[in-house]
Amino acid sequence: MCTTRNLAGGLVGLVIISGIGVAGCSTDENVEVEYRGTIVQNGQTAPVGTVLHLKGHWDTIDPKSGDVVEPSVNFIVQWTPTGGGSIAPTATTTDDNGDNSADWTLGPTAGPQSVKAELVLKSTPGSLVVDGTIQFTATATGPSLCAGPGGTDHAGGTLTANETWDATGNPHRVNNAVILQGVTLTVGPGTVVCLNGTTGTQIVGLPGSRIVAVGTAAAPILFTAISPVVALYWGNFQLSGNATDTSYFVHTRIEYAIGGIQTTQPVVLDSSVIRQIRGPGLSLSATARGSRILRSRIDTVRSVLTSGAGVAIGAPDVEFSSAVHGAGTLGIQVSAGATNVSFDHCEVTGSGADGVTTDAVIAMHNCNFSDNVGNAVAATSGVTVDATNNWWGDPAGPTGPAGDGVSGNVNYTPFLTSKVTLGYAPPAPTAARTPRRTADH
Repeated sequence: MCTTRNLAGGLVGLVIISGIGVAGCSTDENVEVEYRGTIVQNGQTAPVGTVLHLKGHWDTIDPKSGDVVEPSVNFIVQWTPTGGGSIAPTATTTDDNGDNSADWTLGPTAGPQSVKAELVLKSTPGSLVVDGTIQFTATATGPSLCAGPGGTDHAGGTLTANETWDATGNPHRVNNAVILQGVTLTVGPGTVVCLNGTTGTQIVGLPGSRIVAVGTAAAPILFTAISPVVALYWGNFQLSGNATDTSYFVHTRIEYAIGGIQTTQPVVLDSSVIRQIRGPGLSLSATARGSRILRSRIDTVRSVLTSGAGVAIGAPDVEFSSAVHGAGTLGIQVSAGATNVSFDHCEVTGSGADGVTTDAVIAMHNCNFSDNVGNAVAATSGVTVDATNNWWGDPAGPTGPAGDGVSGNVNYTPFLTSKVTLGYAPPAPTAARTPRRTADH
């Protein structure tokens, strides 16, 4: 006998198993076991043929109290495309945290596509499926904007004079690393920049250089891979310099890269999106003092490293009012030297470990924390965090049944009993048409 019902965060299967012992349950003749599957990242939009990284999480639930007994460990998950494309691998094993993942290549037809993930109770796939699957969905768009005809090809190399890229040259195809030697690269509204992942293409700013990429809400700037396949992701922005070399990324989308922005100079990231990044989406070293991360979103950061975070802050005097969603490991990591860092109207959800870890004294107010695998905020010994007036995923605060917890000396009272309305929304993943393009982005 099997029934299904919806719970917050995902689909749940309720199954009666006769004579089968399940972790966290007794082995009576009739054992009632409930599993909660949670979609960590869903609803992505990408061109046909793009490889999307899917991640799910399962917990074993006490059906009477609804409490989590333990993660569902060493269970097989079967992945099946139900609306186009292919999946690899087709079967995975949940890890010690109850997590599992697979890569989904979108099919060749534009429109809605889907994949289902089914929990299996035996070591052999197909032996016994728990009713109540997780259903991932995505929207496939038309072919990549990086394809011809027309456009502008950049061979790469060192720029020794200021240069401007604008939408009239779309798409800008960059085939090798671009190194700015004491100059400014200006990127105008609606510009599409496509970078070649086969050559490890980076955009590097040496001291005295700046990038000024300022789009608009109607015409955001796009930095993307020529081929949005994991093995062909482009490199990153690697910026160095001092406070006079501040770079700007406004109404800009950075995607399908090994890293996002790695900088030793201050940056202003405003109303922008960093997505589908394999390593840290944003890394501010100690000399990036005074950086401002505003009204932006850093999500689907797929960390394949043993360490790292969606956002790494090592600089002092940083202002952070943005969202970090679905980081592969830590959501935000704050280093010891990052003094006077303030978080206001921020959001950290769906991280694969703690939402925020800090080795520095920080203040966090009017932020949302939920669905992080570890604690919402973890402070190291001797560090005090002022985390009052935040939403912790439960009206009862971080100690509530659904609350993201805290670790260390974190002052979380008073707390908010409902989610904060952030008051900003990053730009939609579109870019303006240009005279050389005829397809909608």
